Amino acid sequence: MQRFRFQASTIEALAQSVLNECSRPGGCASSVVEQTLPDLGFPELAAADEALASWLIIAAAAKSSNDCRLSESLVQSSEWLDASEPAQRLWQVANLAVRLQTLEQRFTEELERQKREAIYHFAYGLSHELNNPLANIATRAGVLVRHELAVDRRQMLETIIDNAMRGSEMLGDLMLIARPPKMQVQSVDVGQWFASFVERARLWSSKRGVTIESSVVISGSVVSEPVVTEPLIIESGGRQPAGSIARFDPVAMNEALWCVTRNAIEVSRESDSIEIRTEIHNRIQPSSICWSVRDTGPGLSEVALRHCFDPYFSGREAGRGLGLGLSKALLIATAHGGTLTIANRLSGGCEALLTVPFSPDFEPDPGL
Repeated sequence: MQRFRFQASTIEALAQSVLNECSRPGGCASSVVEQTLPDLGFPELAAADEALASWLIIAAAAKSSNDCRLSESLVQSSEWLDASEPAQRLWQVANLAVRLQTLEQRFTEELERQKREAIYHFAYGLSHELNNPLANIATRAGVLVRHELAVDRRQMLETIIDNAMRGSEMLGDLMLIARPPKMQVQSVDVGQWFASFVERARLWSSKRGVTIESSVVISGSVVSEPVVTEPLIIESGGRQPAGSIARFDPVAMNEALWCVTRNAIEVSRESDSIEIRTEIHNRIQPSSICWSVRDTGPGLSEVALRHCFDPYFSGREAGRGLGLGLSKALLIATAHGGTLTIANRLSGGCEALLTVPFSPDFEPDPGL
C-alpha cells in the first residue's frame, strides 16, 4: 500500500479543519474536494505538500465527494498515517470527530423517532375522541341535505360535510406522518390511473373556476386527454405499449399527487389554469415516471420554498389545514424510491415534480 507522509504544517492544518468541521453549522456535510478544502485554502497546502496532493486524489476516489467529510476521509483513507506523534494526534482527532458526528446523527434520529411516536399517540387519542362526532356531523348533515330544497341552505350543509370530512382527514394525516404505513405495491395501468385522477381533480377544481389541462408523454410521444377505457398509445397502429404498466401503490400515489394538485388549486385564482402531465421514460436508463403540476398562481416566497416540505408548516393563513400535505406527498415519493421537488416558474406560478423509478419489479423499502 502506498504511504504518504504529510508535513507537520499540513497535519496541523488538517487537525484544525477537522475541529472546525465539528463546530461550524452544517460542517458535517462538507465534502473533501468540492467544499471543505477550497473553503479552507487547502489547494495552497496541497501545492506545497506533494504527499497531501497525492492523498487527496485517493481520498476523493474512495468515496463520493458529495457526502464525504474530512474526518471520515482521514479515517478511511489512512495511507497518510505513520508512527510520528503529530500523525497519531491527527488520527485521534479524526476518530473522535467521526464518533461525535455518528453520535449526533443517532441522537437526531432517536429524537425524531420519539417525536413521531409522541405525535402518533397524540393523533390516535384525538382520532378516538373526535372521529365519531365528526362522522355523526357529516352523516346528519348528509340526511338534511337530501331533503333541503333551498340552494343556499344546501350549500351550507355541504360545507359542513366537507369540513367534517376534512377534520377526519387531518387526523389521519397526523398518524400517517408519525407512523408511515407500508406501501401496497401492485401493477398499475398508468394511463387509466392517471385519467381517473384527472377526472377527480377536475371535479374539485371546477367548483373554484379553475381549469385543468392534462397530457401524457411516453418516451417523447404526447397523448392528450387520456381516456379511462383506452390504453396509452405511443406508436401508430393503436397498439397497447408494454411500458404503460408500472408498479407502485396506486392509492398512496394518488394521495401524493392529490396533495400537490390540491395545493395548486387552492392558490389559483378563478379562471386560472393548471397543467398536470405524466411523463413515462421507459426507453432510457434509469427509467422513471414523472408527474408534473404547473399552476399560474402567485408562486412561493423564499421562506415557503425552504420550508414547504416541513411538517406543520403552512404558508397560508390559519385555519387552512395543518401543513402536512406536501410532507405526506414527499414521504410517499421517498417510500417509492422517488423524489418530490417544487420551484417557482419564470413565467409565474409553481411547478411540482413527483418522480419515481419505472420498475416492473419494484418493491418498497420494508423499513418505510
